[in-house]
Amino acid sequence: MRAADEAKAEEDGGEKKNKNKYLDDSVLAKTLMQFFLDGYDTIGSLIGVSLYYLAMHQDVQAHDTIFFLQISEKLPVYV
Repeated sequence: MRAADEAKAEEDGGEKKNKNKYLDDSVLAKTLMQFFLDGYDTIGSLIGVSLYYLAMHQDVQAHDTIFFLQISEKLPVYV
């Protein structure tokens, strides 16, 4: 039976497939950490590029500042 399993593994690209369909704590923790790091990197890149763009285009920066100040006057104040 072992030879048959090895032959099947060779047909599948040489890797034995994990037949355990449940996530253990280690796999779950690694997956969640990967999601967190991917999101952190994406948001960090977005903020960096946005700040660079605003620094290079001061006319857009001035327009956006006026726009956000007008919006902030309409927002409710929570004290």
